[in-house]
Amino acid sequence: MQKYLLSLMCGMLFMSSQTGFANEPVVKDGNTELHLEELRLIVDSWTPEMKEAAATDDAALYNLLNQAVAIKKMAQQAEEMTPEKDGVDYWRKEMAKQKTMQVFIFRQFTDSLVVPDLTALAKERYQTQKKKYAWIPEKRQSSHILLRCAPPKCLWQSRGEEMKEIQAELDIMPFEDVARNRSEDVGTARKGGSLSLAVALTDPQVDKAYRKALFELEKVGQVSPMVGSSFGLHLIRLDAIEEGYFRPYNQVRDAIVSDITTEYKKMKVREYNESFRFTDETSIDDAAMRELLAPYKD
Repeated sequence: MQKYLLSLMCGMLFMSSQTGFANEPVVKDGNTELHLEELRLIVDSWTPEMKEAAATDDAALYNLLNQAVAIKKMAQQAEEMTPEKDGVDYWRKEMAKQKTMQVFIFRQFTDSLVVPDLTALAKERYQTQKKKYAWIPEKRQSSHILLRCAPPKCLWQSRGEEMKEIQAELDIMPFEDVARNRSEDVGTARKGGSLSLAVALTDPQVDKAYRKALFELEKVGQVSPMVGSSFGLHLIRLDAIEEGYFRPYNQVRDAIVSDITTEYKKMKVREYNESFRFTDETSIDDAAMRELLAPYKD
């Protein structure tokens, strides 16, 4: 019986697609029917795995169609509810339906919304908000020597004297050699203390105290005084400065157009939403509303 039903369903689906009878049911169970275009949307909503299973396995197809029919039967049952028979549950159902319809209508509106050519506006915004869209801030490369210690007091009390000894070594030995011998940051020590990345002043990947001290250094090769961070005590050397610059318009055009498009759609959605608000024909039963809200008064 199951194989017969599947063959019948597939045959009806084929006939409907060939003859264009989109109004003819492809699946029918009593008063519940699934039509070709309806099924097309249902199939579109399936995951790739579900689609593949339905296309290659009759049992999987049967189960998926069975589920689709069950969902429609539930919706039909909900539509049979009345205020007299079901009381507040009827209105709960209506509110749920209204919220679903609201989402559907707004999605339909946004999907059909035609966005004008925003090229001219994008060029203008590039000029007026150039720093927001195009500025690449200065970055600095650095090396460091680290003595690990949990802040705050032990930084200076237990390891401060040791760091002073290291500072003295820097007067007679290259920074890289001292870093290899004394730094407790294993990852950078074997590279002579190099962080191997350029750091911006606002870079969240690097400790704030480290960044602040690095950007206070005035010239390449300069070594900072002792700096306490969440990792311990550092000596930081400025290795290179990558100057900040503005990216050209063609590199940021898409990002600007995307922002303006989002703003345009939000504006149109607000306007569309306002079109459904109160009109001059609105009337409110003030007494009924006051009675309804009376229990909530202080």
